[in-house]
Amino acid sequence: MEKQGFVYMWTNKVNGKKYIGSHYGFLDDGYISSGNYFNECYIKNTQEFSRKILYDTLSREDALSIEQKILCEIDAADNEEYYNLHNYSGRGWAHHDNPDLRSVYYQRISESKKGKPAWAKGKKLWGDHNLHKISDNWLVNHPDGKEEYIMNMSQFCRDHNLNPSSMSAVSRGKRRHYKQYRCRKITNNRNVPYEYNEWQSKGKPGKAMFGSDNPFSKSIEINGMHYGSMKEASEETGLSMYKLRKLRNE
Repeated sequence: MEKQGFVYMWTNKVNGKKYIGSHYGFLDDGYISSGNYFNECYIKNTQEFSRKILYDTLSREDALSIEQKILCEIDAADNEEYYNLHNYSGRGWAHHDNPDLRSVYYQRISESKKGKPAWAKGKKLWGDHNLHKISDNWLVNHPDGKEEYIMNMSQFCRDHNLNPSSMSAVSRGKRRHYKQYRCRKITNNRNVPYEYNEWQSKGKPGKAMFGSDNPFSKSIEINGMHYGSMKEASEETGLSMYKLRKLRNE
């Protein structure tokens, strides 16, 4: 099956209002229309509309030509019985650029909503009264030692110029503190995988990092005496590290 041009007419079975358009493709390819205004009306209740094919097996150019001829004959742009906003084919989105069509477009939308309740009327929207459902409680220790319980870590970080990721690392025990702030999550309302671990220093061996106890130390022998590290040799002999390096390389 090859593509074809065709002219169609949508009819609102409730109020009888129509829309004329053309398309180059297949009769059953799911195409609705190029008219943004009509598409919005159609999507609200697809069951109210039926489509009739006026002309088919046309070229793309012939389909556009016949569409425009019909639109001009019925003066669709000024005809309240049609959803079309203009009398030109292939201009379904023209109201974005044409101020006159734009005013008609928004006027028709306004009229279609008159007498109907707002979509959010009677519904509880997300706000401060619902914030506790998605926010967790945190215990924060300030640099001055003050403890504070907070509900919104993101907001706390914005207020104190902190990095949320860094604070999260602190709460998971991956950092001891961040800018001297410490924190811990008290609740897990969003059920995010979370495990708190008290921060523990990875530790430095201290004196083991120096001298002969350090496995990376360079040993040296001077006048028959063996020293486990250059540092020990310098302390025992009084020789500078520069002199010791020269002796070691000889």
